[in-house]
Amino acid sequence: MKRRILLAAAAVAVLISAVLFYLISAHTISHRVCTDDYPSIYSDELKSIFGDYVLSERTERHIKGETCSCGYHQDEIDYYEWSVTYTDACGQVIQCRLNNYESLPDQLFDWLETQVSTHFYTQYVERFFDGRLRSGSYCFCFAGGVCSVFRGSNEEERAHVETCTAWEENARANGPLISLASLDYARIFELYPILLSIDVKLDDGDFDSDRWASNYDESVSLLNEMAAQMADENGDGLNLEASVYSEAACLQQPKNTKIFYLRGRLTQTDHIDFEHAIYTSYIGKFW
Repeated sequence: MKRRILLAAAAVAVLISAVLFYLISAHTISHRVCTDDYPSIYSDELKSIFGDYVLSERTERHIKGETCSCGYHQDEIDYYEWSVTYTDACGQVIQCRLNNYESLPDQLFDWLETQVSTHFYTQYVERFFDGRLRSGSYCFCFAGGVCSVFRGSNEEERAHVETCTAWEENARANGPLISLASLDYARIFELYPILLSIDVKLDDGDFDSDRWASNYDESVSLLNEMAAQMADENGDGLNLEASVYSEAACLQQPKNTKIFYLRGRLTQTDHIDFEHAIYTSYIGKFW
């Protein structure tokens, strides 16, 4: 009996040692030093992406290594960064950042999302809501990540999210080399499953109740007019979640009005159902 107890204790000790070794190894912070000269290595690709562009001087950057028991892990990275300035097909000057620690296709995917966001914000939101916007208003573009939430144990919704995640990961790694300088904003909806999220925060903090009501009603009308024009000009690929938001001092609580466009058509829904409706509408096209 005593021998069995000793053997069992030894087995447990070995198991604990193995687990501790795994945990320590899994949370070891490595240090990467990236010295590749991307502008030289990818000169032809960058020309295809940006057309005529201006490149800044190289800047040295550092990412601090971090890890914790919650599962978060970040290796320490020293890398180079450049600022790229170019002009899109609409004549708008755009800036993005090129680094040498991420792959070029992965960065191109981010540049695409940023450029589409910038275009729809400047060409629609700023134009329709000139003089009404306050800081914090935004337009975000999600290319691929159109379905990111699911309810509890709903396995069908979970599968939708996993499929979208896998599609985006593949697109980031193996996507085509597209020209951002000549990007056709209407056609981009045919090439990627895209969700635009717009939030118009109103600069109405000091309005009295009468002035607030008039301004808010006008802003909701502008939101509907803007969304209808976006749908008309960008075809049935437009998926849009847009809102007008006010937290004026005269209100007891913030006021928010939201509208949804699914594949170019106004629809009545909520955020989660909307995302899964987008997913379903692209079955057979993207997944």
